[in-house]
This record gives sequence, structure tokens and C-alpha cells, in this order.
Amino acid sequence: MILEELFDEQQEALLPYIETKQLKVDVFSAEDLLEIWMIRAAKPNLSEQDCSALYHAQKTGAALITSDNLLRKFAHSINIEVHGHLWIFDHMVNADILSGETAAKKLMELCNVVNPRLGLPKQECQRRFRLWGDKSNDYM
Repeated sequence: MILEELFDEQQEALLPYIETKQLKVDVFSAEDLLEIWMIRAAKPNLSEQDCSALYHAQKTGAALITSDNLLRKFAHSINIEVHGHLWIFDHMVNADILSGETAAKKLMELCNVVNPRLGLPKQECQRRFRLWGDKSNDYM
């Protein structure tokens, strides 16, 4: 994520995690920015933020977390491991970080309030709602 693009209150919420080194903020060098620009030139439909996330994953050997279909397909084409929002929810439930009930509520909130245009697969979301015990949802 681009820290400077977050609202002040979002940055403040992240600050304790940054200070305790639970969240690391990387700064791109001039060379990094040139590489990001080259990705953007090759794939103009990707945003600068998408290109920077892709570059960082490629540079560090990390998985890329996105539900953006264009970015996902391009990352796969250059052999970058990619996961999406549902994968994150699955892992948080499986690790008992979130209860199934909380995960269902947060997934519903993500889809209907935070980013209604996210376009997560309806059947996959419905399957998780059933699995996590929330049969009363009305997603999509």
C-alpha cells in the first residue's frame, strides 16, 4: 500500500504496528521508481499503485495480495504468487485470528460497504457464508 495515500486517521491507526515493527514501510529508490514506470509503460491499464505492488512482490519474492483481475493475470504471467481477499479471510479463520461469524460479517462489510465494486465471486462468498454459519446474508 502507499502510506501517503491513506487518510490521516488510517495512517494513525497503522502507526503502532509500524513502531513495533509488525508492519514494515519500504521506501522506493530512484531505480525502483524507474522499474515501476517500466512496468506501467508495458501495462498501461495497471495503476501506478498496482505496478508498485507488483514490483515490490517481484523484488522481494513475496506473494501479491489483490483481487484485481487484470493485476492478478499479469502477475501470474510473470510467475508471481497471487492471492486475493477470500484467501486472506480463509487463512484468518483457519488460524483462529477471526471467528467464522466475524469473518462473515467483515466479508459482507467489505463487499457491500467498503468496496461494492470489488466483484468477488458470488458463489465463493456464499459458500463461505454457509461454512462460517451466516446463512442470512444478502451479498450481491
